[in-house]
Amino acid sequence: MITRRSLFPLVLLLAVSLLLPGNPVQAAGEWARYNQAIALYQQGNYQEAVPVLEELVYDMQRIGQNEAAGFCAQYLGKIMDKWGRYEEAVKYYRLEAELWDPLGHQDWTLTDKRRAETINPEIQLFVEKPAGAGNTSGKFEPANGAIIGTSILRDPAVNGDFNRAEQVYGRSFSGILAYVLWGDLPSAVPEVAEAEKAGVALQLAWQPNQGLQAVQDNQYMHQFIQELSELSVPVFLRFGGEMNGDWTPWSGNPELYKE
Repeated sequence: MITRRSLFPLVLLLAVSLLLPGNPVQAAGEWARYNQAIALYQQGNYQEAVPVLEELVYDMQRIGQNEAAGFCAQYLGKIMDKWGRYEEAVKYYRLEAELWDPLGHQDWTLTDKRRAETINPEIQLFVEKPAGAGNTSGKFEPANGAIIGTSILRDPAVNGDFNRAEQVYGRSFSGILAYVLWGDLPSAVPEVAEAEKAGVALQLAWQPNQGLQAVQDNQYMHQFIQELSELSVPVFLRFGGEMNGDWTPWSGNPELYKE
């Protein structure tokens, strides 16, 4: 026989158990609403699905069902995305990742995280100001921007023609790169004439292929410099490039190179 005195603790225990998260009675109610929301979503009845999902995404977390809560967040994100409510879509896509990633479901969230990055609404203000004169640190260096050049000799589609290079590559250039071996003169290099004709800068790689010992202050050097000085275009002389590489005949002796 259950007395009034013993009945009260039983009633109190039952009431407390109904209020505790994760109890079977409450969980059954949440799962029933969850199944209802999923059915509405799959039917395309988003208007009715949204308010249920918005409650469930937090109710499922409260009863420890983060995986199910993640599905609710995902469905809400996709609905908001479809409706053009991108700020809310980003919110739910990110919540989905917060719920699923700790469970090891990063592959489930990858697509939606990328989508959130794509549609994340950000406003950036830019003010246009005229460019200043800039600073130059060397002769012929542009005050702003860069000299973009090309090599025209080795591409059979160009065949050494600078104007043809612009047509083939679909852009304009402001310089030509050419190579000349020690012992040869700039006047013997076809690209030098092309640079003069086009009126663009010339970068001339002067290569001491006989080794640094052959480099002397002699008549050849004077004539070489004289020819460069007579050109009507800017010249950037690159002597012995890649001097630190053991594949060049002029490498291996830094002190002699500096001389």
